[in-house]
Amino acid sequence: MRYLASQHAIVKGGGMKTVVFPHPAEWLQNVRLLAFPHKRDDAQITAQTDNVTALGIDNISALFDGSPATTAQIASKTATVYITTAKKNFHLRSLRIEIASPVKGYVTVSAERNGTYETVKTLPLDRTNMMIEIGYDVQAPIAMSLPETVADKFRLDFHITKPCTLREITLAETPVVDQYPEKILGKMVQVPLPMWNEYKWKTPVNYTGNDVVAAADVMVIIKSPRRYACLRLS
Repeated sequence: MRYLASQHAIVKGGGMKTVVFPHPAEWLQNVRLLAFPHKRDDAQITAQTDNVTALGIDNISALFDGSPATTAQIASKTATVYITTAKKNFHLRSLRIEIASPVKGYVTVSAERNGTYETVKTLPLDRTNMMIEIGYDVQAPIAMSLPETVADKFRLDFHITKPCTLREITLAETPVVDQYPEKILGKMVQVPLPMWNEYKWKTPVNYTGNDVVAAADVMVIIKSPRRYACLRLS
């Protein structure tokens, strides 16, 4: 099976720019070099700027440091993450979880309004089969698109069947395609005989305006670029 991976760079105008895209492996083939407008700089929750605490997770800052090299364990079957954002009126639109070990259960995202937490969305967590036959991305991230939720405090409630280890949790204003690893067959259903509705996707969150890039705004800069792509823009 062949699949598409990508690298990206954000380039600002106002002069000559040189952008180099390294070729990480010999067996990779360059396909296209694309360009599209960068609509805005969206915020995401980090341990460096926001107040992140947890019950049931040691070293919680490792999950919000932007590095998949650091990990933290959910040591029991339940855990709760509390977040107070540095940015007032944070517009939460997506959740992405990177795993370091198998996990089974669900997570609920809540936002505080008028002193009480209200559920935004609940997402199943199912990364139990690490066989390459189930998808080329063995530890594929878990991705959830969220209806735009404006708040200063958020909560994540984890309910899992056994302890697991995570690499990163990304709560961001940037939208994400709901369950995109499953939709590109990067991670398929974890059991040999899926139910008939496993690939009947739920109605997605509708993003508009500055939340998305229109297909007409995507430009093909180079078709089949060389192994080491070096682009100069003015």
